Amino acid sequence: MPSIDELCRLYAARGLVHHAGRYRFYLDTVFRPIRFEGRRVLDVGSGAGIVSCYAVLKGAAHVVALEPEAAGSTHDAGPKARELFEAMGVASRITMRNETLQTFEDSEPFDVVVLHNSINHLDERACIALRREEQARAAYRAAFGRLADTTKSGGQLFVSDCSPRNAFPTLGLRNPFAPAIDWTKHQPPREWIELLTAAGFTRPALRWTPVNRLYAAGRWLTGNRLASFFTTSHFSLTMLRR
Repeated sequence: MPSIDELCRLYAARGLVHHAGRYRFYLDTVFRPIRFEGRRVLDVGSGAGIVSCYAVLKGAAHVVALEPEAAGSTHDAGPKARELFEAMGVASRITMRNETLQTFEDSEPFDVVVLHNSINHLDERACIALRREEQARAAYRAAFGRLADTTKSGGQLFVSDCSPRNAFPTLGLRNPFAPAIDWTKHQPPREWIELLTAAGFTRPALRWTPVNRLYAAGRWLTGNRLASFFTTSHFSLTMLRR
């Protein structure tokens, strides 16, 4: 089976990331707490498929890649993902489902559920209004109820996203580290922890993503809330299903 380095080089060659080595470091850093080996994984909002591939290459028994293209997600994500799975020789261990989490059903719950930079896309309108409208919170309570239903008791949940608590939008400036982000469509991790705890998840562990170009040194220098406030404010959160 091809290596994770080959996966990142292929991803970079297709223009989906800027630097293969840095992206490999990023994947290994954010997914360090997750045990993929021999486990059944649900990748919610799988996009072009790199996290699904990464999970298989890390030993996942099977991955369901949930990518609701019809709901306005990444353009041509389905064909791009299938092409990637074939090129990496992992297609037999990944099942693609063109569905939203809210409509998804499966015969048994998963050992690991991943929302890699996709939690805000479960319901973008509700995400924007989450701290203002009870209806928005109700929409996410319902979505997280489905999330809990798909996760085994004791199973791992992984969530990553950017917090809107960032120096640049606070000052009305464009963030040079993440120029494409619409900060209004994101929420701080404490909001997600509160709602996920109510849905049946426990033991939250929050980590701030270091700057990739600094590699291992960056974990010590920038892998904290203060440094992240002046860079991307990107975090990863792991929880366990009760």
